[in-house]
Amino acid sequence: MSIRTSIILVVTLVMVAGYVFFIQIERPTEDQDTAPWFYNVDMSDMTQISITDREEEAVFFLGEDNHWHIDDPEGLPVGQDLWGGVNLILSGPKSRRLLDVQPTDLEPYGLESPLVKIDVKLRDGRTLPVRLGFLTPNQVNVYAKIEGFPQIFTLYSGWGDVLTRLITQPPYPSWYYNVDPLSVTRIRLRTQEHSVGLSRADIGWSFDDEAQSPVSEAQLSTIFVSLEQPSEQALVEYEVLDVARYGLDEPALTLLLQTRGIGDGGAPTAAQIQFHIGNPTEDGTGYYAQTEKGELFRDVFKVNADWVEGLQTIVADPQYLGDAAQGS
Repeated sequence: MSIRTSIILVVTLVMVAGYVFFIQIERPTEDQDTAPWFYNVDMSDMTQISITDREEEAVFFLGEDNHWHIDDPEGLPVGQDLWGGVNLILSGPKSRRLLDVQPTDLEPYGLESPLVKIDVKLRDGRTLPVRLGFLTPNQVNVYAKIEGFPQIFTLYSGWGDVLTRLITQPPYPSWYYNVDPLSVTRIRLRTQEHSVGLSRADIGWSFDDEAQSPVSEAQLSTIFVSLEQPSEQALVEYEVLDVARYGLDEPALTLLLQTRGIGDGGAPTAAQIQFHIGNPTEDGTGYYAQTEKGELFRDVFKVNADWVEGLQTIVADPQYLGDAAQGS
């Protein structure tokens, strides 16, 4: 097990400390001072997780490499910093209360036609169908049941929020290029022969030369088209130490982006990302790449060749951006 994965697991275990999971839905006992557990499955038995919230869906599966992957975009491994202990959380939550053992009407709980459905597929072919209904009157908990069983439980609503958030905020791997060009405030392209840089200020974009020459609309449009998401991104190897095999010890091209945005709490955020491009792939359809975001160990992935060649064209052709770019 890698150091990074070990650290993530330790943090996850601390976050979910206090959870103890049983093998099946518990029937009520005479002593209900302790809330029963909703369900339990072994983490190693889970092979696929499907989460549906109204009309939106996210699907994750355990790959042959024993890593969890996102179904769409096809086969991307999940980012462990964002995935964290999702499979641990799904292995079995503790309920707040066993509300009704044999309900006669599911409609008041929002469970007649539940909007949130979570299906966990197991190695033995079974599927655990979890259904979430309305929030309780205090807005803290949510009504829940397992399809095929009559009991209605209340669960802490945050449990469902964590899972449905995976639909709107997919746990992409850290190397996945998913940058909104409108959030970019600085761009720098560098090869071993040339370098082009430009920055955004209140008055617009300018090159990083001494005169801070303005960037024309045509130039900026061309650059932003080149910064659009690559049509292909795929993992090559996890946590590579010998990057020279992929030409990434001395990258042929580096793209640096600085971005600004608004965080979940409404506070401004800033980030810097570097994408290093190495050798072309053996079949010539792509290039090997790595990101640099402060990771201790970095994966190697590949992107389609025409995306890289579009960036190479910009940095290698001085008149493409004008004389102002030549000295940047």
